[in-house]
Amino acid sequence: MIETTINHPSRPTVALLGAGTMGSGMAQRMLDLGFPVNVWNRTPGQVIALTKHGATARAKPTEAVAASEIVVTMLSNADAVADVMLGAGTLEALRADATWAQMGTIGVQATERLAAEVARRRPDVAFVDAPVSGSREPARNGRLLILASGPDRAHRSVDAVFAALGQRTLWLGPAGTASRLKLVLNAWLAFEIEAAAEVDALAERLGVSFAVLSAAVAGGPLASTTALAKLVKMESGDYSADFSLEWALKDLDLALSASGAETTPVVKAIAERWRRLVAEGHGRPDISAARLGLDAGARTNVLSENGKAQPAESVARIGKQRPVSHFRGDARRGHHVGAPDADEALGDDLGIAAEPLLLELALHIDDAIEVGIAEPAAPIDHRTEDVEREKRRFHASGLTRRSPSGNGKRDAGHEVLSELRGSAPPPADGGT
Repeated sequence: MIETTINHPSRPTVALLGAGTMGSGMAQRMLDLGFPVNVWNRTPGQVIALTKHGATARAKPTEAVAASEIVVTMLSNADAVADVMLGAGTLEALRADATWAQMGTIGVQATERLAAEVARRRPDVAFVDAPVSGSREPARNGRLLILASGPDRAHRSVDAVFAALGQRTLWLGPAGTASRLKLVLNAWLAFEIEAAAEVDALAERLGVSFAVLSAAVAGGPLASTTALAKLVKMESGDYSADFSLEWALKDLDLALSASGAETTPVVKAIAERWRRLVAEGHGRPDISAARLGLDAGARTNVLSENGKAQPAESVARIGKQRPVSHFRGDARRGHHVGAPDADEALGDDLGIAAEPLLLELALHIDDAIEVGIAEPAAPIDHRTEDVEREKRRFHASGLTRRSPSGNGKRDAGHEVLSELRGSAPPPADGGT
């Protein structure tokens, strides 16, 4: 395995076939860095938006690839890739000695079939199997993990593109190797998501409040950044898609096809439950919609920070009045979000001594954003005075592992903390 992180000075012309959520983010990233990009998509909406940023729209995929040195496919599934590249004559339209980077997740068998077809029909073309780990925002900001496999001669030709799109590229061997690893990683992701969903439902059923659950797991070995980030989305009822449930189900089906249910019985069980959710119309929302369909039952008491059970309606809700797409899960449960005495809610619900634990949770969420598992709701170019003061106090306590990214955008974990503490953010200052 070879890992690369070095930027390359060249800017080859790229054809981007498939301008959906991921593809459009990747195209925008390359355009920002000065790559000439030819874009084709089955529907024109995203293409039109990209042309406003400098992309060249192509009416046919054959036109896009004929004008490009590197071809990137980011299409929905194996059938779509085969239809576009093999059925529509696109493979034959590639330039001599071009490189084709197949970057969607289409499974091992389909990838190996494509590699064989390229070797048979266009041996001069270098086929690179390069699925990515990450979602919408990492694609837009060049923070993907690129899992690459293919011929050695392709490394140099795609270095610049991969360096633009990813914070790391792992070269793993012959084509098909990267797709194998991607299925393993996505199965692991499914375990994390289903665990978060069922733990959230169990906590609700047993009367353990989200604030108490968060304080218990923050900073400990149980608190993976993946689970915490998605748990926050589940609690808030925010299912805006970073990575949709239907595509996660597709990846589980690919893993089952490659392994068999006898190897991965839990993958099969998760896939069956998620398939029911997709059939009920929950496929397009985020993978955190796995929380749906888990009936926690009636909850009459909530475990407070002092260990005493109290009626659920008496537990103070955290944060000022705000949209349901933010932190708390009361919207999902049919309650009104927020509380008029939000400035006192943190002390009432957790006690002031619990604030360092909440800051640790905020840092976990920041970690998740950095590695591409979660995304900030919007770029905001400030941090509140209160948060900075709490960070200094928290760091001095020796409880934190690292400081936030400081990358010019507001860390989403600290946005959550700011809401928990009831502090309102100042206006944005116009930076990026």
